[in-house]
Amino acid sequence: MLYALLECPDRRCGEQYEGYGRASDLREIDCELCGTRLEAIAYAEAPPDERAPSPGERRVGRQAA
Repeated sequence: MLYALLECPDRRCGEQYEGYGRASDLREIDCELCGTRLEAIAYAEAPPDERAPSPGERRVGRQAA
């Protein structure tokens, strides 16, 4: 399970998200605001207490401002 920082590449939007899942799943997420495919700007192994989703499940949420 990976933890990723995701960013919308559309300069008019630029929304940022945090996500948990497999790298292949995290590369297929669209921005909730504008629909553009998100880009991962950083990956890290998720801490053991953050590995709750079952295999294939992903969690994504907007970063707090």
